[in-house]
Amino acid sequence: MLPSAVLLNAMISAPIHIAAFHPEEMWRLGGGEEADRVGLRRLPGENIGPRSFIVDDAERRLFLLDAANSRILAVDETGRTSGVTPIGSGGDDLCRVPGGGFLVLDTGGTRVTEYSDIGEVRRRLPVPGQTIVTGLFFDARLGVVAVTADDNHLLLDDGDLSRREPAIPIHPGIPDPGRNSVVSLRKLGRGRAALFRSDDSAAWEAAPLPLRTAAAVESLEFIGADQGGNVYLALDETPPGAAEASRSLEKFDAAGRLVAHSRIPANVLAPTFKDLRIDPRGGVYQMVVLKDGLRIVRWTEGEERLGRTARRADLFFGSVFRPEDHQPGDRESGPPAGEALLSPPISRADVVQRAEHFLSHRYSVSGANIAVNVPCAGKNVSTPFSSPQTVTGVAYKWGGFTGLEGVTAATDCGVFFDGGLKAGRYAGDRDTNAEFGVCCAVGVDCSGFVSQCWGLTSKRSTSTLPAICVPLPSWDDLRPGDIVDRPGSHVRLFVGQNPAGTYTMIEASGRDWKVNRWSYTASQLTGYSPMRYTQILDGGCTDAFEPNDSKTSAYGPLKARTLYRARICAAGDEDWYRIPLTRAGRWTVLLTIPAGTSFELDAFGSDGRPVSGIGHRTSALTSIVLTTTVATEISVRVRGMEGSFDPDREYGLIFFPSRG
Repeated sequence: MLPSAVLLNAMISAPIHIAAFHPEEMWRLGGGEEADRVGLRRLPGENIGPRSFIVDDAERRLFLLDAANSRILAVDETGRTSGVTPIGSGGDDLCRVPGGGFLVLDTGGTRVTEYSDIGEVRRRLPVPGQTIVTGLFFDARLGVVAVTADDNHLLLDDGDLSRREPAIPIHPGIPDPGRNSVVSLRKLGRGRAALFRSDDSAAWEAAPLPLRTAAAVESLEFIGADQGGNVYLALDETPPGAAEASRSLEKFDAAGRLVAHSRIPANVLAPTFKDLRIDPRGGVYQMVVLKDGLRIVRWTEGEERLGRTARRADLFFGSVFRPEDHQPGDRESGPPAGEALLSPPISRADVVQRAEHFLSHRYSVSGANIAVNVPCAGKNVSTPFSSPQTVTGVAYKWGGFTGLEGVTAATDCGVFFDGGLKAGRYAGDRDTNAEFGVCCAVGVDCSGFVSQCWGLTSKRSTSTLPAICVPLPSWDDLRPGDIVDRPGSHVRLFVGQNPAGTYTMIEASGRDWKVNRWSYTASQLTGYSPMRYTQILDGGCTDAFEPNDSKTSAYGPLKARTLYRARICAAGDEDWYRIPLTRAGRWTVLLTIPAGTSFELDAFGSDGRPVSGIGHRTSALTSIVLTTTVATEISVRVRGMEGSFDPDREYGLIFFPSRG
């Protein structure tokens, strides 16, 4: 049982020997299309290679999602391919079905398909629109479960697809399999996070998991727990003075102490969907994609083993961004001669709204809109679609800057997207074997999409966008409507940060050849720089919960275990919230505070009187533990002490039932 505490600190709180993990090579596969190899394809914006894997520890078998070759490979412990399961195009994640077969999350995250071992489709389960799925598993009680970026379960076997269950199951290696144990990982601020755990009683507790260094924590991933109750996390952190995030594997014992740490590779050459799995004994398997193929290593604590120890230098080769290994996501372009450099100012809300229109735009592709290597104006055109269908998300077009009528004012080739389709123009173009795009197709590439969202009158490229931007000092300075740009390669539009610190982006890419929404860790953004358009309007210091400056205008009711981020904009500013305590018992209300400020947290009953509780305060957070005998609702107030405020940095507010 994890102890009752809250903060994951940025420094070690007590001296303890910290062991290292050592990699042992378990499987090695070369690159290619043959049955004993894995594919690697260069696509605009992102290379596609193996996306996910499963290790059957009992049978010593590897199941590998070879997305570039649209198949699942079964590999025995000798490295021999013992089975091939053909699947539909691509695929992001997989899990094994009891009795045989696989569940595969399709590329784009719009559905889950169940296949037999020989590739027969058994059923298809839709995923509700605009949901970012970050994991997939099968539970004997719940059925097919998708884990989402907003830290929920999505029960796909349930007739009500809107039903969500909070938190992520500890899977595999639950210390007490008889209980429905769940965990929830939250990034509470830069360098601070909390790991919550609960069971069927609905009471929650959190573990103090001190980090090894004072580096800034950017994003976190819960890998799992072993049979001894030890917890394993993957951590993306930026060391002081470093430009890129590095990745590490951390092990914490049942008392919440850091007991093992090692730096591990990040898959930058070909980003993976799920590259870490844990076995019940505490071995952490990692899938590492390299230019010559794939390695599966097992990280274990303790002394290095002779013979099969993997060379760390080899493993980390794919952690570095090298432009020559990637295909640009757009063509070079800039403002026409004589055109003003900047367009009129635009608000963040308008930028995100435009992005959502491109993301959710629904249209029909007819036979007239489909092309395969059709010559046009000096290049060939190949559409992402091979048959008539209904599509959601504007199509990717190499060199494209096509606007949406009623949404954007500018477009390329004198035609907007829907009008072009009706006129028989091709729906997108994924042929990148030219330095230019052509007008016989409609769509946007990565920089064309950003240019449209920012209201630019013409298309900029990934190399020319920085000229109208200012660099941001850190990833946590990103706000909706900003970008992460890799000049000469790819650009993504930032729209939000998820509970565990991952970054939600909307982009046009070759990953699924349309505008879509994805989630990334900081290490997956290696080579990118956070930037802000100089003409974007911040609209002053505000947040999504204003106006809430008094008890009568309090925002709420809030949702338990959900982190709310807001700002104290000026001296004397107050933020009020309504918090429902839905059952009798102990509850914790926690406020994280920006460094260098002094904020206070107060609670009030329905009669307006202060509610007494057990208070705890440090320079980084303050909390109140309350005990109630009945279900009730309280109000909480956040305000600066002695005139303290910060219009630029956010505080975090979260509440949850806790153990007595």
